[in-house]
Amino acid sequence: MHKAPPPREECPHCHKQVRVDLLKAHARIHSHREQFACAECDKRFASRASYEHHLKYTLVHAPTLPLKHKCSMCDKGYRSRGELRDHVNYQHMGKTQHKCPICGKALATRRCVGRHVRRAHHGVREAQRDKICQQCGKAFRDKKGLREHEFIHTGERPLSCEICGCTFRQSASLYTHRKRVHKIFPQKKNVELLEPEDSEKLVEKQITV
Repeated sequence: MHKAPPPREECPHCHKQVRVDLLKAHARIHSHREQFACAECDKRFASRASYEHHLKYTLVHAPTLPLKHKCSMCDKGYRSRGELRDHVNYQHMGKTQHKCPICGKALATRRCVGRHVRRAHHGVREAQRDKICQQCGKAFRDKKGLREHEFIHTGERPLSCEICGCTFRQSASLYTHRKRVHKIFPQKKNVELLEPEDSEKLVEKQITV
């Protein structure tokens, strides 16, 4: 939290940027060892823990995720109390306890901090384009991009404008439509930085309401 992130080096096998102190551990994923294969989706995993996590949390195998921590304001569910706390603070209270250690930018979660530091300050490349469309072969970096692209082939337009009812395949298209047609511009979010103790008090209050 208080030191500059450790240096990184490029893996000669997969070309990912890996922390220097984790290079040896990372190299083991490229060595010949037992793998755990998922029979349903043909994915392979280097450890039983990652394989079991895949079975438990991937929507293909677990359509109903164990989202037992519910937000009373919007009814969204989260796997842990910490995820719920970050959601309540950032989305409903305009507060957060997470900030970039380099530039001080307020961010929603600890994961967002890590992603921001990699992108904005280290210039680290994001994940490879390894999500492949089975219809046309186009590659994407994340599942969201692939999913929105696949709507082109299925004809689905699952997103709709709440004002005029126009439908869209991609969230970016809906965002642009709202700005150009309805002149709706999202307001800049002003987020207050919290101390961890204050953050816990806020979520306690929100849960008991």
